Amino acid sequence: MVYSLIERSARLALMDADEPMELSGGPTRTRPTGQRVFQRFENMLVSRVDGKRVLPENVEVPKRVLELLDLSVEVYGVE
Repeated sequence: MVYSLIERSARLALMDADEPMELSGGPTRTRPTGQRVFQRFENMLVSRVDGKRVLPENVEVPKRVLELLDLSVEVYGVE
């Protein structure tokens, strides 16, 4: 069910977008599956430094995907 909701949100957002969504392991998409969207977040790592949640500098945040889903990096508990 979650995959379906993410898939629907991504596809609706891409209807108005100028560019397709870049997904890992393949070409860009205008109609991504929920599974392909989630795969984009597989390598996300959140660390704790001095009690605060941080994203390491070498982690590529899929900002465009988050924007299309109307989310921000704050979903990871970081600022």
